[in-house]
Amino acid sequence: SSRLREFRPHAVGVNASFSTDIYNALDILRAAKEESPNTLTFAGGHHASLSPVDLFDRATDAIVIGEGEITTPELLDAWEGGSDLSRVEGIAYTDNEQFTLTPARRLMNDLDLTPLPARELTARHRNKYFYKGFRPVSGVETARGCPYRCKFCSVWYFYNGKYRVRSPERVLRDIEATSSRDIIFTDDNFLQNVRRAESIYELVRETGIKKRFAFQARSDTIAAHPDIIEKWKRIGLNWVLIGFESITDEELQKFNKHNTMETNEKAVEILHKYKIGIQAAFIVDPVYTEDQFQKLINYVKRMRLRTCQFTVLTPLPGTQFFKEKWDE
Repeated sequence: SSRLREFRPHAVGVNASFSTDIYNALDILRAAKEESPNTLTFAGGHHASLSPVDLFDRATDAIVIGEGEITTPELLDAWEGGSDLSRVEGIAYTDNEQFTLTPARRLMNDLDLTPLPARELTARHRNKYFYKGFRPVSGVETARGCPYRCKFCSVWYFYNGKYRVRSPERVLRDIEATSSRDIIFTDDNFLQNVRRAESIYELVRETGIKKRFAFQARSDTIAAHPDIIEKWKRIGLNWVLIGFESITDEELQKFNKHNTMETNEKAVEILHKYKIGIQAAFIVDPVYTEDQFQKLINYVKRMRLRTCQFTVLTPLPGTQFFKEKWDE
């Protein structure tokens, strides 16, 4: 509240991408509205877009649904000018204490038209940005979306099942604009287009950029294209995050992962060969028995997976798993 009084913002926007962010997001919006009733309060992000009802509150003036680069400026202009918010596509807004959805906004066709991040605004906090052994680290987005349809994931639903990319030249500009030595590509699958990943590699190599890199990729792509891993290792690839999800083909099929244990293990072999760190992500079903937990532990040890994350299978909003559970 003291910071709100000091800064006196005309608008307060909160990112509510993860489901665990919702309560904090509401607390911030309520504090902002209590401090200044005329301040525009709004939220956006994955969870806010896929389940806006969770942010319906007297303290929330609007919710940006989907991508916000175009919608947010239009929302701010409409609010400042006293215009009817119903004319702003891609939002939910308060109308006589009821939330109203406006027509959906189309996804942007050309991601190269989005501005580079204004990293100077967070420069003084950069040392607090970290990922594994990377600190400070900068995030670079090169693509959005995923063509796969995993039941536990909402990314493909958020992006309407589309996969769009920035050009290698645009990606290079973003990399060059970062001040930190370490970079994590924030794409959900950096190697979705292997030829494009190779083009980015060539540009980085030719310019002589000295950075350490981390990205997320599918194991089947790594297994099929070990050469791209070897190339990126040359220019500083340090970590790869892989969603292994399970240690059985039956569960992978249940998750609609379109992958196999064989390709998972082949990818691990390749990454170990090039001494690249692995962040292995697994999904833990609440119905696991003690024996199943022990098998998972044994598998992690056998595959020499030193950095793992274990996520409890949860029907998160926007996922096929959520819809199935809702219909039960």
